[in-house]
Amino acid sequence: MMARYGCHTVEAANAKDALTQLSSGTTPDLLFTDVVLPGGMNGVELARAARARYPTLRVLLTSGYPDVGERDAETGLGGILHTPYPNSALGARLRSAFRD
Repeated sequence: MMARYGCHTVEAANAKDALTQLSSGTTPDLLFTDVVLPGGMNGVELARAARARYPTLRVLLTSGYPDVGERDAETGLGGILHTPYPNSALGARLRSAFRD
């Protein structure tokens, strides 16, 4: 879905893999992650670790859990996209992320 909006994506199996990829030397434009991840680290923790390396990194979280919105507001990480969402909602959130 993200390729439809011109995004080059890199997938990771879990947060540890994502952090390894983030350490590859390429500065990412956006971290889009589910809050619930396998491997012992959740998406909020991943986003915080990524922001420690890239303080201006845009972050978009997604979750199927309705209570995540409140926790997200406390993190200062950016928006939350609740699943299920239509492709147009993802596009709107991506456009908004890059306007800010």
